[in-house]
Amino acid sequence: MAVRSFSYDVFLSFRGEDTRYGFTGNLYNVLRERGIHTFIDDEELQKGHEITKALEEAIEKSKIFIIVLSENYASSSFCLNELTHILNFTKGKNDLLVLPVFYIVDPSDVRHHRGSFGEALANHEKKLNSNNMEKLETWKMALHQVSNISGHHFQHDGYVPFLTYFILNSLILTCLITF
Repeated sequence: MAVRSFSYDVFLSFRGEDTRYGFTGNLYNVLRERGIHTFIDDEELQKGHEITKALEEAIEKSKIFIIVLSENYASSSFCLNELTHILNFTKGKNDLLVLPVFYIVDPSDVRHHRGSFGEALANHEKKLNSNNMEKLETWKMALHQVSNISGHHFQHDGYVPFLTYFILNSLILTCLITF
């Protein structure tokens, strides 16, 4: 078996408008301060709807994937495509970790496509033509799949630095990152 080479310890998947300048931005800074090489997208990367080749390569060179599922995550086809690529890439690879963070959303709403997740998927369905319904089903399966992975559930915005350190400690305990 070939040894996989990683460019990033952590890849952050998130909806920029929800958490870039709050929770996710703080988490990125904490990880970086600890010497954890973390990929965070540039706002310019998300101008289109499809993920770019460079983003696919960043995913495929990462070891841990923190998926920050927030209120508007599913409203972005970009985020849904990214999530699908992450889950497809990590499937069956025991040396990789997907860690969902349910940030002020209920995991059961993600799983059963209720609340903002249901509304977002209904909006995508209206926009997609009949040839792309398979993509919608892929997104639904990805949301269901990620919601069944053990992760962190934060019900309130609360004290963001505490939440980020909580996640950092969780990563340390997994022994997947060496300092």
